[in-house]
Amino acid sequence: MKSILQRRCCLMACRGRFWISLIVWLSGWWVTTASWGLEITQQKWGFDGQVRSEQFNLLSVQVSNPGTIPFDGEIRLERIQGFDVVDAPIVETLYLTPGTSRWIQFYPWIDEVGFSTWRLVWGKGAKERGALSSPRGTRDRPALVVLEQSGQIARPNVGTGGFAEELFPRSVTGCAGLGGMILDHEPRWSEAQQQAFVDWIRLGGELHIVQGPAGRFPILTGLLAVLDRRGVSEALGAGRIQQHDLPLSAFDRETIRNRILKTNRWKREKLDSWDQSSADPEPIPEVGGNLFTDQNLEVDDPLLRNLKQLTRAQHSWVLIHFLSLLFLTMVFPGVWWLGQLRRGDYRLVFGTLLATIAVFSLIFLWVGRRGTGESTHVDSLMLAERSEAGRYRVSGWSNVFATTGGDYELKHEGAGRMYSSGQSSEGMRGIIRSGAEAALIADMPPFSSRTLLSRIEATAPDVEARIRQVQLGTGQATRYEFKSDRVVNKKVEMVQVLQNLELELTVREGGMKPLAAWAVFHQQVYALSLSESREAAAVFVASCRLGGQPLPQFFRVEDGFVGGLPNFGSYGYAAEMDHTAVYAEGVRKMMQAALAFQTSRDVLEFELPTDRIAVFIETELPRQFWLQGPQLLNQQGRCLFRLDVPLEVNQ
Repeated sequence: MKSILQRRCCLMACRGRFWISLIVWLSGWWVTTASWGLEITQQKWGFDGQVRSEQFNLLSVQVSNPGTIPFDGEIRLERIQGFDVVDAPIVETLYLTPGTSRWIQFYPWIDEVGFSTWRLVWGKGAKERGALSSPRGTRDRPALVVLEQSGQIARPNVGTGGFAEELFPRSVTGCAGLGGMILDHEPRWSEAQQQAFVDWIRLGGELHIVQGPAGRFPILTGLLAVLDRRGVSEALGAGRIQQHDLPLSAFDRETIRNRILKTNRWKREKLDSWDQSSADPEPIPEVGGNLFTDQNLEVDDPLLRNLKQLTRAQHSWVLIHFLSLLFLTMVFPGVWWLGQLRRGDYRLVFGTLLATIAVFSLIFLWVGRRGTGESTHVDSLMLAERSEAGRYRVSGWSNVFATTGGDYELKHEGAGRMYSSGQSSEGMRGIIRSGAEAALIADMPPFSSRTLLSRIEATAPDVEARIRQVQLGTGQATRYEFKSDRVVNKKVEMVQVLQNLELELTVREGGMKPLAAWAVFHQQVYALSLSESREAAAVFVASCRLGGQPLPQFFRVEDGFVGGLPNFGSYGYAAEMDHTAVYAEGVRKMMQAALAFQTSRDVLEFELPTDRIAVFIETELPRQFWLQGPQLLNQQGRCLFRLDVPLEVNQ
């Protein structure tokens, strides 16, 4: 009986080992044959293959899954400088079934081009990452592209690049670098894409509507119906809609130059760069022109640097030095003298030494916290550009100071949120999430600070400006003519100037008052004086009866030529700045960003169209633009609202 049981047990054990071996073998075969692996099939930087500095640039990447199981996880965009990841990786959630592909989009902040490489990472293995081609940077005019129809096999040969309509951003914050769009059909867009397109035009974009294949203009519906204008050229906010009685196939380089580039009144015209493809470019004369060095006018780094120094600790260094000397004296000769006095009692000697170290550690910890504010707080500067009543595209520069260590989720209310630490030379412990849950999640040690760049589409109290009275006159202005790397002409001309201006400013929320205001007309900046209106609450009168200041003078750009070489540049920044100085310099820099001045040449060539006035209003930081979170209750800063006010001819 016992032998029968033994044989049955052996048989069952053999069967168990057989099934286990079979399962293991099948599992290994399934893992080796049924796998997933992503591949990068296409990529495109920006709208025309180029990126703009100090912007959140669009990056579109098509990813395919040639494997046999779905991919469900996160994919990261990393920026590599040298051998390290700088800034924070941008994380996007991706689900991709086998045998399919999908476009995913990132919005990395780029300050300069040529020193970094980029890659996508979707796992820990060496095969679970893919390198991206480095972007090409440009300081040329914003992109002018043809909107390509989905599923279109081929389009006519046009003298400018194309952009696929399905890749158009879902928020106006993603339209950096786009200047003009040529359209010959009604795009098949979601409501978010339609709203982003309309907002982009209101904030200065140019839409050129041309005839479709049937010889008729496209009929725009939905949110795009506001663009279905019947006039040849009409303004919409700060942008313009223009119809051309030509088919798309007629827009060769010469037609684009004559019908679009020469009539572009908002963007800097650089037609010489448009003609670089010419086989025989016109030679530049050796005489008759002055060489110059076009200086970069940075915005992001100076603003973040100035905000960060507002939380610089103001320690009592006399007290710290005294305590340091006292500590050293107590250790030696103090503890040594005690040891000599109580020979052999090592417990007393070492106990006294440890107690001295512990007490002075607590004292230094307490003294080190003095002068740091001793509370978590945020200093911010915000530029709010009004797209329509109560809706703004907001660019932000912030510095977060934390007294308690931990993971901080930094985000705002609003849509289209984009974030960066603004660090292009060092990494940080954290990630940047995109999409609906967009935020910068940073691991911050106690008593440390973190800089933050942001772009959001937000709602806030409506700020309006209406012209009560205006009087125009003539004045002198210097006009520069450039060709390649030379100034070929510099002359003084008579131009239109403001002699008298009175604006009515309305703020739709009690308690938020204008602190200062400026008006930009043509080539000059006018400081406005403010007074409360007696006619209605929350209404202020801004007036100017003095002359304006030339843009180069206001933005501190010099044009002095020394030995044939001009000294283009801007004044430096003070080493020590208080809140007043930081806010004053911040307002100037935000105006520079709003007018898209990247170089000294931009300032010298700029001319705002004379059918409008750009009004800038400085206020306290509205709560709608605060960073969210129970840890961030103490916030302060300034907001600069920009409004483009039409200037009626009969006024």
